[in-house]
Amino acid sequence: MKLIFVFAAVLMIACAPLAMAQGTYTQIDVPGAIATYPWGIGSNGDVVGSYVDTEYAYHGFLLSGGTYTTIDFPGAALTTATGVNSRGQIVGFYEPSGNSPLAGFFMDTTGFTPVEYPGASQSELGGINDEGVAVGFFSAASGFTTGFKWSADSFTEIQIPPGANAAYVFGINNLGDIVGYATRSIGDENFLLTDKGKVVPITFPDAQDLTAYTVNDSRAVVGIYEKGPELVGFVLKGHTVTSLSFPDSTQTNAVGINNSGEVVGSFKDSGGDWHGFTWTPPAADEKK
Repeated sequence: MKLIFVFAAVLMIACAPLAMAQGTYTQIDVPGAIATYPWGIGSNGDVVGSYVDTEYAYHGFLLSGGTYTTIDFPGAALTTATGVNSRGQIVGFYEPSGNSPLAGFFMDTTGFTPVEYPGASQSELGGINDEGVAVGFFSAASGFTTGFKWSADSFTEIQIPPGANAAYVFGINNLGDIVGYATRSIGDENFLLTDKGKVVPITFPDAQDLTAYTVNDSRAVVGIYEKGPELVGFVLKGHTVTSLSFPDSTQTNAVGINNSGEVVGSFKDSGGDWHGFTWTPPAADEKK
C-alpha cells in the first residue's frame, strides 16, 4: 500500500556521498495484525499508521508510550492514519464504504472531523505540523489533482509546479516547507515547496523510482528509491544521503521523520510479510 503522497541544501545533492545507515532499527507489529504500515512519527515519538487484520480489513493505529490504540473512522470501510504532531492531533484518510472515494480526517481528543476539499471527488491528508496545519491532495470531478492545506476548516489550494500535470502533497514541517510529487509528460518529479513559494526538485545521482514523503525542521527529507534490485529508504540531510534497509529485508520504505531524526516506515521480510519499523540515528548524527 503506497500513498500517492530540498530547499537550498538539496540543490547540493549532486555530489552527495551515499552512506549505509548506522543507528538502531526497531520492529513494529500491531498485535494480531497480519501486516503493519507506519506512516508518521511525532516529535514525542508517537507513531501512526495502518494495519491489516485477519479479515484483511485496514485500520489506523496509534503507538504511544508502548501502547497500541486502533483508529477507525466511524462507519468507515477502511482507515489509515498518516500524520501526528506533538499535540497528539492525527490526520489520515478513510473509505466511507466499500469502493467509495476516499476522504480525509482530522482527529483530536474531541473526536473525528471529516476533511473534504470543497467540490472534490476525493480528498486525502498526508501530514500535520505542530501548528495544526495539515496538507494533502484532492481530485476534482474533472480528474484534476493537486495539493491543499487545511487548518481549522480553512482550505487553501496548493498550485501545481510549473509544467506539471498534477501534484500530490504528502508532508509539511513547522517552517511551512511542503514535500510532494508532480507528474509531467516529460518525467515525474519530487519537489519541495518552500514557505516562500519556491519549488525545488528533490533528486540525487542514480536514484531511480524516487519518492520523497516528508521533511523535518532540520530539513532532512525521507523517502524511498531503487538501489540495484531493491527498494530502500533514504534520509537526505545536508550533503549526505543515507540509505536505510531493515536487516534481512527485501524492501524498506522510509516515510516519516521527526525533529529528533527518528525515521518510521515499513519493510517486507524474506517471507513476503510487511512489518513496521523505527530507525534512530547515531547520537553523533542527531547533534549535527
